[in-house]
Amino acid sequence: MRIKLGPKKIEDGAIDFEFYKKVPSITKDYRRKEFILEALASRNKEQLRDISRFYYETNGIYQKIVNYYASMYRFDWYVTTDNVAESANTDKVLKNYLEALSFFDNSRIKEISQ
Repeated sequence: MRIKLGPKKIEDGAIDFEFYKKVPSITKDYRRKEFILEALASRNKEQLRDISRFYYETNGIYQKIVNYYASMYRFDWYVTTDNVAESANTDKVLKNYLEALSFFDNSRIKEISQ
């Protein structure tokens, strides 16, 4: 179907998925869900990087998400008690301090982000 746009006519904006199935084998099986799930299950880092690189170069949304996370802080932290009033209950402050440390230690943010 062609759409008239002023003096020009353009092809319909619908995506022809059959075209993408004919993409050269350089994309391997990156479009197959099973291929991606197998790479995740086997924790094949080289394959996962190739898949990620493929989607980074072909999908703007994925690229934006990767850039967002890549530019975040390193997920290093330290907890201080700078703003504690002199009259505060020491046991309560210590308990809250240890809870905060426990939360960050158990969050595994660094492991997940690598």
